[in-house]
Amino acid sequence: MQEPPLRIRGYRPDDFEELLVMDRACFPPHIAFSRWELAFNLNHPESIARVADDSRRIVGFVLARMEGRSRTAHIITLDVAPEVRRKKIGTALMRFVHDELAGRGIRSVILEVSVQNVAALRLYEKFHYRRTCLLSGYYHGIEDAYQLKASIPFPKALDAEP
Repeated sequence: MQEPPLRIRGYRPDDFEELLVMDRACFPPHIAFSRWELAFNLNHPESIARVADDSRRIVGFVLARMEGRSRTAHIITLDVAPEVRRKKIGTALMRFVHDELAGRGIRSVILEVSVQNVAALRLYEKFHYRRTCLLSGYYHGIEDAYQLKASIPFPKALDAEP
């Protein structure tokens, strides 16, 4: 049977409960967002939240935030429903958010990832993220994380001199 087409769209407030449940399915309790944390990040004025759905349900989402005028953005989370992993949904979300960030003038992106999340580390390496430091006890003093950073392509039209 053929997979339904994947669509990436903007976050809508009625997505909230589904995203909260997904985040809790994707991460252990010491990493998953609380209701307040997820609401804060989704509603932050500098946040960009994009949702992947397959016309039946939400299968993933990415949440990023622009860091003021620094031309740097921060990927807050990338979630893909456990039952649909390894189907390039995470890759599609990362490509989409990178393109959007580049279009907004962002030149570099940072994120944090558990040192134990090997699948995520592999995905981020495909996007040329490099480890910048080890963050001991990053997740509530329980688990370490790597901070990763990548440069993203910048649209040539925006890079041209006037």
